[in-house]
Amino acid sequence: MYAKLFASIYQGTLRGNTNCLVVFTNMLAHADSAGWVDMHPRAIAEEVGLSIEQVQSAIDELEAPDEQSRSPEESGRRIVRLDEHRAWGWRVVNHAKYRAIRSEEDRREQNRLAQERFREKRKADSNESKPRKPRSAQAEAEAEAEANRLHPSDVVADGDSYRVPNCPFQEILALYHSKLPMLSRVRVLSNMRMKHTQARWKEVCSAEKFKLSDALDWFGWYFGKVAASKFLTGKTTGHDGRVWSADFEWLMNGNNFAKVIEGRYHE
Repeated sequence: MYAKLFASIYQGTLRGNTNCLVVFTNMLAHADSAGWVDMHPRAIAEEVGLSIEQVQSAIDELEAPDEQSRSPEESGRRIVRLDEHRAWGWRVVNHAKYRAIRSEEDRREQNRLAQERFREKRKADSNESKPRKPRSAQAEAEAEAEANRLHPSDVVADGDSYRVPNCPFQEILALYHSKLPMLSRVRVLSNMRMKHTQARWKEVCSAEKFKLSDALDWFGWYFGKVAASKFLTGKTTGHDGRVWSADFEWLMNGNNFAKVIEGRYHE
């Protein structure tokens, strides 16, 4: 395993604390995707070349609250026990936060390419003729067609079969609620909303050949872009004097999705 190591680890309150830094970086290297480290202090001591007493002392410091920490989570603790009844096995508190961090330059370039490819695909799709549906069933039919338009087996990358990851509806909803707390909450994930969300997920993943974590980062960027729009977040008044704001279903609609990406609703 490996872990992203940020310079900030040496610039905070652990600066100069050699034993804590060595033990903590060893834990980061062994942490699983959820940030769990299920190792005994004796195993850590054997790997880093410290005594069991030195390792235990470092662990005690890493488990302790830190009022000067940059992160308020868990009162500044770096690690917390997985089980209070067991003396070993921990969760790295900020593992998910730092795992998701990308350099701003890489993120900007990724978003630029994603926007270009998405616009090209939407333009190509708009040129296709579509038969008219009865108005009473048209919205449902369009959403279902969007959800089924791209099948994972149809997408190929670099000579190898690429499979679009399964759409993580709950994770996307969590990003929406986290990035846009000012908008209405989604309390019911209806079939219509699921179909629109799945269609947008397939479009984004297939355009960039994204893995699950990269695609979720992209949707986090998308909701962040929405948050930057005064119009979409109900901070402006329309010509009729009324205030309007977007909601999840509106943001997952294909036409609206493209316009948000293109910055149509940003000052």
